[in-house]
Amino acid sequence: MNYLGIISVDTENHVICGAMTDFADTRDSTTTEKIVGQTIENLQDHELQVAEVLADMGYSSGETYEYLAAQDITAYIPTHAAYRTDKDGFTYDKDNDCYICSQGKKLTFRAIEGNNRAYRTWTADCKYCPVKTQCINKKGYKSLYDTIDKAHYDKAYKLLRTDKGKKKMRLRTATVEPVWGTLLHFRRMKKVYTFSQQTDFDGSGSVQFEEINGL
Repeated sequence: MNYLGIISVDTENHVICGAMTDFADTRDSTTTEKIVGQTIENLQDHELQVAEVLADMGYSSGETYEYLAAQDITAYIPTHAAYRTDKDGFTYDKDNDCYICSQGKKLTFRAIEGNNRAYRTWTADCKYCPVKTQCINKKGYKSLYDTIDKAHYDKAYKLLRTDKGKKKMRLRTATVEPVWGTLLHFRRMKKVYTFSQQTDFDGSGSVQFEEINGL
């Protein structure tokens, strides 16, 4: 109701290796460093290292991929459903950091705009294009935008489409979901205790706990 519960579980024995809470309006992806950092610290006491992290799409973000890469941890975290390594009708040339359209023209990198990288053609490239009426903007050129974290997203996109990546996602579901089920149904975590503040007419405060069942 009021909080977001997060746990990390090992895939071998289903042991909870880290647990934390955050506010309910927090995005999962902003909690990665907290829960993984806690897990790393907990496992160090047993001389164990985290080599891979398996998580659902909610944890997908540039910050998450960047943090895990810095920790030398392989991230099996699917990108957002709409993400694609290429744009429809355009192919990305990684070596030259540009897009190439169906007519063979290049959209070269121009600038960082917010959290995006902007790619554009030159007006002269599109002037006599046979499909320009369906493609270019009113200024006479084509523009595309990519996330500044494209390299991380592309890596995750490709990794999760390998046989190993698909297997890891099935393993994630079979690992953490049963643990949550046990906590909720057998360890009374369906009960939520909320805190409310009441003020008397004389200005003094009194505290009341209310138990809510069945959540």
